Amino acid sequence: MAVLVDGERKHSQPGLNPQYCRVQGSAARAGRHYRYHAASTNAETRMMLRANCLCGSTILTLKGAPVARAICHCSTCRDFYASAMLSATAWNAEAVEVEQATTTVFQHPHKQLSKTFCSGCGDVLFGTNRLGMRVVPNALVARALGGALTEPFAPTMHLFYRDRIVDVIDALPKFLDGWDGPTYDAASA
Repeated sequence: MAVLVDGERKHSQPGLNPQYCRVQGSAARAGRHYRYHAASTNAETRMMLRANCLCGSTILTLKGAPVARAICHCSTCRDFYASAMLSATAWNAEAVEVEQATTTVFQHPHKQLSKTFCSGCGDVLFGTNRLGMRVVPNALVARALGGALTEPFAPTMHLFYRDRIVDVIDALPKFLDGWDGPTYDAASA
C-alpha cells in the first residue's frame, strides 16, 4: 500500500490504508511533514508523526500515542526550556526516532535531564526526563501538523500549577504538583 504525500504515492507502509492517509496543511505542501492514519479501530496507537527541525536537517518520528500530554509549570522545565511554561507530550523512548541526525545532546549539570537539539538551527527536538521518557515540545508537533495541535496531541492538564509565573484561564485541570495531587481552585485563590 502506498502512502499519499501531497497527493502523490511516495512509499509503502505496511498496515496502512491509503484512504486513511493524509497530509496536513502547509507542512504537506513543503513535503517534509507527514501524518499517517492507520486503517484500524485503534488508530491512535498506530499513529505516526514526522516532524522536522527548523532547518530541515533532522527528522523526528513519533510512533503510537503519547503517554502524557500536559503543560508543565515547574521551575525545572521553565529554566531548562527557557519558557514561562512547557506545553509538551511525553513518549516512551522507543516511540521516538531521530533520522538524518545532526543533533547535539545537552545534559543538565545537576539533574537527570537532557535535551536533544538540532546542531544546525538549535531547534529543541525533545528532552529526556529522569524516567527516560522523551518530552517533545508541542511547538514542534504543531508545526508538523500545519500549525495547530489535534486532539491526540493537545494538553489534557496543567502540572505544578503552584509554581506558575503566569495565570492560565482554560478548562484543563490544574494540578498544584504532580498529576496525583490536589488541583487548583480559582474560587478559593
